Formats: sequence, structure tokens, C-alpha cells
Amino acid sequence: GRLQGKIEGIIEGITEGITTDVKDKMIRILIVLYKEDGIRTGDIEKHINVPVKTLERYIKHLKETGIIEFQGANKTGGYYLTRKAKNKIKK
Repeated sequence: GRLQGKIEGIIEGITEGITTDVKDKMIRILIVLYKEDGIRTGDIEKHINVPVKTLERYIKHLKETGIIEFQGANKTGGYYLTRKAKNKIKK
């Protein structure tokens, strides 16, 4: 839908050279984060069917590119879309 289109726009620049499958999974991660602020890796894994190791790789990439961030303590914190990413989605 519209949300997916906006999220695709956000990751357009960071997904050069990756497969459509990886891109789709990153979009799904971001949709989950958009709907559930502060979600943890284990919970993201329940929403999208990706092994934790793979998921962690995608998350690392999304963090490095400034689309998501980790907030809170290691044991209790979770992932959030950055303000920049949220603003792009809301436009």
C-alpha cells in the first residue's frame, strides 16, 4: 500500500546492489518498526520469517544508514525508526 511505497522510497538509496528479496525483507522490517516502536530483534523475527543472524545483518545495515536506531539499555531497549525516516514516511 501507501506505507510500503513510502518505505521503499526511504531505502531506495541504500539498497543498490542487493537482491529484490533482501530489499523486500528490509521493507518488511521497517513496516514492523513503523507499527511497533521499540521492538526487539526476537520480536521482529516473529513478524518476518528470517533467521536471526540474517536479520541482525539487515538491522546493522539499516542502522549504519541512519534509518533505524537502538534506544535504551541492551537488555530492555529496542529498535525505532529515526526521526529522519519517520518524517519521510509522514510526508
